[in-house]
Amino acid sequence: LPILSPQATSTPEIPKNIIPAPAPRSFTSIYSNPYLELDTKILSSPQVVSSSTVADFVFYSTQTFDFEYDLNGIGWRQSGENLSLADLTQGENVIKVRAVKNGEYDSTPSEFKWIVDSVSPQIGLAIKPASYVSSTSAVFRIDSDEDAVYECGIDDAGWQACEENFVASGLQEGEHRMEVRTADSAGNIASTSYSWLIDMT
Repeated sequence: LPILSPQATSTPEIPKNIIPAPAPRSFTSIYSNPYLELDTKILSSPQVVSSSTVADFVFYSTQTFDFEYDLNGIGWRQSGENLSLADLTQGENVIKVRAVKNGEYDSTPSEFKWIVDSVSPQIGLAIKPASYVSSTSAVFRIDSDEDAVYECGIDDAGWQACEENFVASGLQEGEHRMEVRTADSAGNIASTSYSWLIDMT
């Protein structure tokens, strides 16, 4: 019987002038990646002690531009990246903020605490000379309802740091004026003044 040999097969050649198309590439945006956890940051906030009853915030998340905030435990409210609060109460305020996306929210909200103090301290002169005196020195005692640092000024001599007990000496005859000013930790300024006359005749 005749012996049949298998026919040889060959791979067709690809013309040299045809370049195979590259495999498609995929890109994933961090703003749409469902596998990234929501994160929340507070980029901008007021000073920890502020004299303003208005506060501006800037929030940030890599996943969304939508947020919710809770001020002093009154409940969650919707917000964008920028939030402005007004008519804040005196004393400590606490804000919590969380990123929100597709019904999900950051389980670890960011928190910021600050103190609102828009009330100026009360300041006065508990001890001072009489309206008319013959002494060329004057003793003052400054009184304030807050712990404060004082500055004193006699006539046009300019401001200088002073303690609550202050003595002015070497004064000339005539009218004199004592001014005191102070500022609390929130920057609220208070001042008082007193005038008296030295007559040595």
